[in-house]
Amino acid sequence: MPTNRSLVYALLASLVLATAVHGQNLIINDDFETGSLTPWTATGDVQVSGSLYAVFGDYGCAMAPTIDGSHTAKIQQTVTTAVGTLYYLALDIVGFDPNSDTNFTISAVPVAGGNADGSIAAPHILTYVPVHRTLFFHATTTSTKVVIDMNGGASVVDNVQLIALPPNKHAGKYTGTAQTILSSAENGLTNKESIKLVARIAPTGQVVLLEGATEFAAGTLLPDGTLDIRLHGKRKVLTTTIRGARIQFTVNSQPNLLDEGGNELDPVMKTVYTLTRVH
Repeated sequence: MPTNRSLVYALLASLVLATAVHGQNLIINDDFETGSLTPWTATGDVQVSGSLYAVFGDYGCAMAPTIDGSHTAKIQQTVTTAVGTLYYLALDIVGFDPNSDTNFTISAVPVAGGNADGSIAAPHILTYVPVHRTLFFHATTTSTKVVIDMNGGASVVDNVQLIALPPNKHAGKYTGTAQTILSSAENGLTNKESIKLVARIAPTGQVVLLEGATEFAAGTLLPDGTLDIRLHGKRKVLTTTIRGARIQFTVNSQPNLLDEGGNELDPVMKTVYTLTRVH
């Protein structure tokens, strides 16, 4: 049976950003749950599909090699942006072809033309494992194209987020603890564990969490403190409380645990991160 500490590490390693009220997602049909591509435009073999391709929710955007053997596909959407503003672009990708290497390029391109304001490569996407990719960029024009290019085997794109980030008022160094309580009513099991943390929050909202000198988690904090995580491919939203110099995140999840006989347990894991700013 996994140790409680290993569960804490697995949870922290998947820390990522969520859409907040202050930082509204500018992408329309970001999770393709409308069942169509609109208002995205596509090149190549691209379609919104359910069933196998519903990695999160009921639908995902499936991208695949075309009949003529072309291994490229693209989707893009134009959004209104503010010149000089910092933006956070994030999405999830899953590869579905174990026989072909899948690569993505994610870009923010001025509609007026010229070099991209920002671009990242997402090479060697793992098969059947959701991968989260992020890009920070400053907009140089009032209209920007979010472009997602695929080269390789069949894959799915989902949960595309574009969020404006004002300077983060919580930037600084924090110390505190992460306390995890793992319980199973069926087995009468209750375990508690606490680890000491150091957190560094950049003016962009990027967060790095360390235990001692070891970095074990990284994410991004929106102005209202909202975060979300993906644990075992499932999206989990964190409850957040911010009071003065203290930030507290609470995560409730149901990890997939087995007993020694291979039977699935009914555990509930609650982790509370309590961080206080160091002046």
